[in-house]
Amino acid sequence: MEIGPSRRGYLLKKSSNKKTWSQRFFVLQANRLQYGILYSDQTVNPLGEILLSENWIVEPKSIEGCRFPFELKGDKKSYFLDTQNEYQRNLWITDIQKTIQCLKKNSGQIAKEQVRSSRISPFTTAPGAHEEPSDQSKEMKILKDGLREVSKALIEVSILSVSPQQLSEDEKSRVKSVLSKLISEDNQEQKKSENL
Repeated sequence: MEIGPSRRGYLLKKSSNKKTWSQRFFVLQANRLQYGILYSDQTVNPLGEILLSENWIVEPKSIEGCRFPFELKGDKKSYFLDTQNEYQRNLWITDIQKTIQCLKKNSGQIAKEQVRSSRISPFTTAPGAHEEPSDQSKEMKILKDGLREVSKALIEVSILSVSPQQLSEDEKSRVKSVLSKLISEDNQEQKKSENL
């Protein structure tokens, strides 16, 4: 029997009273989507789990005030989750869909390996689990990206406001060097994100 994918990372979860959103650390492993609070010392306070079955549906949603939300619907309950970006949403939706497909192939039965792996603490890294970057590293990337864009804009403005004839050869060389470095860093960042 086929075992579904594993994934770990932060999502915003809409509370059952449908009024507030809370950041939770989620772990998809076997047919379980478990969530809790992950502390800085890597200890976890488990808060709940969603037992997936072959008739669950996961799909993107449009919810006012959310970035990239999606809905996970079962027979009796729906969960609304939100991600930082479209890429993360697509990863979560794809992996949950693959898990549901595995359950359908297995006629709703979980392989013995899945049952064994689900008995492992859900917050330990399963072999092959995809772990998302921490919020701090995400914020640093956003900051770096923003600074890079500001730098490019400043260089463009300074180039546009000064005619090329007014620049010395040394200044032209420095501008080209900075632009080349920024473009190179952008290309490296894009390759890294594509490899994730």
